[in-house]
Amino acid sequence: MHDTTAPSPKLDTAARHLAAIDAGTLARHWLATDGRGGYAVSNLLCCPTRADHGLLAAPRPGTTALHLFLSRFDEAVHADASAAAVRLGVGRYRGGVYAGRADQLLTPAGDAARGSTTFRVGDLLVVRELLVPKGRAAVLVRYTVRRASSTRATGSMPVRLDLRPLLACRALGALTVRNRELDASVRLLAAATSTGFSCQPYGALPSVVTTIGGLAREACRVVPEPVWYEGIEYAPEPGSGAAAEDHWSPARIELDFAEPDASAVVATALDRAIDDPADLWRRLARLRVMAQAAARGPATTPTAVLAARIAATADDYLSVAADGRLGIQRGFPRAGEHGVDTFVALPGLTLARGRHAACASVLCGALPYLRDGRLPARFGTGPADSDYAGFAASLWFVRAVERYFEACPAADASAVALLSAAVDEVLDARDEDPGSEDADLAVLDLPAPSARILTDALWCSALAFGSELAEAAGNRERAHRRRQARARADAALVASHREGADDPAAAAGRLLAASFARAPLAPAERERALASAAATLAAPRGLRPGPGRDAVPWLLGAFVEATLLARGAAADRVALAARLDALLPELDVGICEHLGECCADAGDSAAAARPTAAARSAGEILRACALLGALPAVTRTGAPAEASA
Repeated sequence: MHDTTAPSPKLDTAARHLAAIDAGTLARHWLATDGRGGYAVSNLLCCPTRADHGLLAAPRPGTTALHLFLSRFDEAVHADASAAAVRLGVGRYRGGVYAGRADQLLTPAGDAARGSTTFRVGDLLVVRELLVPKGRAAVLVRYTVRRASSTRATGSMPVRLDLRPLLACRALGALTVRNRELDASVRLLAAATSTGFSCQPYGALPSVVTTIGGLAREACRVVPEPVWYEGIEYAPEPGSGAAAEDHWSPARIELDFAEPDASAVVATALDRAIDDPADLWRRLARLRVMAQAAARGPATTPTAVLAARIAATADDYLSVAADGRLGIQRGFPRAGEHGVDTFVALPGLTLARGRHAACASVLCGALPYLRDGRLPARFGTGPADSDYAGFAASLWFVRAVERYFEACPAADASAVALLSAAVDEVLDARDEDPGSEDADLAVLDLPAPSARILTDALWCSALAFGSELAEAAGNRERAHRRRQARARADAALVASHREGADDPAAAAGRLLAASFARAPLAPAERERALASAAATLAAPRGLRPGPGRDAVPWLLGAFVEATLLARGAAADRVALAARLDALLPELDVGICEHLGECCADAGDSAAAARPTAAARSAGEILRACALLGALPAVTRTGAPAEASA
């Protein structure tokens, strides 16, 4: 069945220009993840400003390719039968024109980090909240209507809320345009505790199922009324112009709120309906309160506050793949599992919080992907469709195994044996191919001189750890071979480290090498690397990978560790904590409660335009906080997982 939908609705008279909307309101984003690589991300107005923003993004079944299904709801409130509808849903259209009034009705109430927003419409308050269940591709949006505190009237208050789901149904890297291939049919659904509809715009993608609960059935109506919203525009990305696309809306949802504090829960899922959205909302909300209480902890210093806030969202990055393997998403909205990012972030996201079993699960889950000593630069659904490059991911894997063994001296014997064998495979393969280019190091965005020093440091550390494992296993021949290789690698690292002493492009690599306990560097060499980094890379909120580059938070983890290795008990922990404390404002911009890959320091215009959450930054700052003893002990017990739908 081809598209037979009506023309796009005209913009109402409330359409305004960009200057009329507070840029700060649009810039503050929230994030919720489903534990399977999917997410919901938007701003306080739920007005997508980027093509990867939306309420339901999930991998296409059988792949790791993320698709955006539900962009947003276009919402309108009928507070009085004799008055015109007040449009809450905000969209940006071609020419930078906005339609909707939500920004004018926004109140200070709400939780920016969790997508909770409160609007005042006359004497009414309309509260919009969002939750994402773990374990499936779905999103729940709850609408509550109540009287404003200044209103004394009692009794019924007939209010109608109209909702239109706007569907994109396309890959994240693509844009949707009105087309005749779309199937515009809508199937109505009814269950004991909900009503709703199902549609499948494109046969190659799963169906989108929306159900509504919380109100009496007669108070919920679904009116099949397909329509295209055309010319939806996204703000220009750095180096490119604005992009526009069309969204399809299959139906209009009418919700009647007759009593104060009445709530309706609208659940949108892929393929399978959520039969009782209101009950699932109650369960998810209860578990979220428990998780927030467990993560809050006794934060008595700014560094402890920073650690607690990041720890509370650290599980957003942990995801279960289709084959049941636990992995780490590189970040959001730019998701995906990258080998280097996974093993850089892993110790901080798990071990620093006492999540030892989760760390072991990620490490052991990666073993089936090991091919000729290499782990993927980017993980697919299996080894066959994963991308392999050099040995950088494998060497960071060895470093993560080393940290796991140090944190868990009584680790499970079978896991120790499996991981030790994998370390041997990596070292043997890398020793036979010493000239292999580590192209996968490019994700760290280090200048070439720094990348070379880091590769040398990773190799030295891996050989040192491998020789210790061989000694412990009683394999003298292997231990001897490792020590010989280590002697050559140590000499190469010392030489490259000293050669880069006067090169600002090598400062980040020298700092990273200085943070490796097994690197053959004397305290004085580590001190010189720290001084060079402070002189050439330091920024108000992080360190720069090289001259002229945006500041990144994750390098502060190496800075803290290198300082403690160089100075020991004499290290100025107060000064180190002050460097971390400067990151606190970053948790209130971009994606709230998450650190981005780059910091928005003064002059970092590109960083300010990337509201992304980065696993590497979160993991390394958590690890640095743990090294300074600033990670609240309560966060190390792990928060209760959210219920699956």
